[in-house]
Amino acid sequence: MSLITAFETVEDLDAYRVHPEHVKVVEYFKTVTENSAAVDYDLQKYDPNEGPLDIGKIISSLVFTFMRS
Repeated sequence: MSLITAFETVEDLDAYRVHPEHVKVVEYFKTVTENSAAVDYDLQKYDPNEGPLDIGKIISSLVFTFMRS
């Protein structure tokens, strides 16, 4: 299963990471998943004449595997 979220700024992503409701979900998922991997990246558009152009989206992608019962 995967979860992809988009944020306007890195500060928004940082606030999401420590939000009490998000922390509760993370703690629960640690008890029912085998493994997980997360990647955060700044989405940019590339212009060959101007180089990378920031389009203002920070993407956080999480993939995890549930434990078998």
